[in-house]
Amino acid sequence: MEAIPTIRFNWAKITTDEFAVLEKYDPAVATDITIHIGFDAEPGDRLVPVQVKGLFNQQQKVCLVLAITCIFMVSPEDWIALYDREQMVVTIEVPFAVHLASLSLSTLRGVLHAKTEGLSINTFVLPPINVAEMVKEKVVIMVKE
Repeated sequence: MEAIPTIRFNWAKITTDEFAVLEKYDPAVATDITIHIGFDAEPGDRLVPVQVKGLFNQQQKVCLVLAITCIFMVSPEDWIALYDREQMVVTIEVPFAVHLASLSLSTLRGVLHAKTEGLSINTFVLPPINVAEMVKEKVVIMVKE
């Protein structure tokens, strides 16, 4: 098996895209969580934005929506391994995609805490989420320049 190269990167930016408390949260009622993870690419700037969106539901009603985007900047030397300029495709292998998604999900956890301070939903404990079960294939992003 071929070794996967190390991809060096840095945080470029973190944004809160959506935050809404839609229904009163009841700590005594079961909460269902749906997590969505999406990848994008901006080749000109060597950026890989990763959006994580969480929908928190109680009794089949959305009580909270939170979406954040973590934008990662890949080093110029390592961008070459991700971006095929001729095909205009960015390919992120599974280990690196899982790593970026995990960092982004952890960021969502922190933003959830900060945004809900003083609200009843702040007592909600976001359970462990196995990102490797969510990102099972390499991420292929068609880009346009």
